[in-house]
Amino acid sequence: MQLFTFIPVWAQDNLPKTEFKSAKYIFTLTSNLKCFKADFTSRVEANGIEYVTISLTAPQKLSPSQLPLQWSLPIADVQGIWTPARNFNKFLNPNWKENSFKSRSATNAPVTALHNFNNCNRLTFACSDALNSLLVHNSVKLSCL
Repeated sequence: MQLFTFIPVWAQDNLPKTEFKSAKYIFTLTSNLKCFKADFTSRVEANGIEYVTISLTAPQKLSPSQLPLQWSLPIADVQGIWTPARNFNKFLNPNWKENSFKSRSATNAPVTALHNFNNCNRLTFACSDALNSLLVHNSVKLSCL
């Protein structure tokens, strides 16, 4: 079983995919970046926490089109999920069920935290751009190895 956290869009299969590798994950950015340049940095702190930064730059002031970002991780020792939009619902839902929330400047910060039964953090995703809306989708996808 894999857990996917990504920003879904109506992306066509023919859109270019850019892969970034960190110490623990492979990220896939699916988009026609046009005049944007995507930069990726990753660092692992002494306590084992990995910080990943994806930055977009352009020669002039522009707003990028929708940018789906996807990664996966084994679901071992992940039993719940917390987001500001889910209240007390901590269930991990399948990928075919609607699990999205939209962040806004005043509500639903773009943050998702995966935790185990002891409420220990297993992965936290956060976006530093809280002013622009972000659609975040979290789900469990069964896969055969």
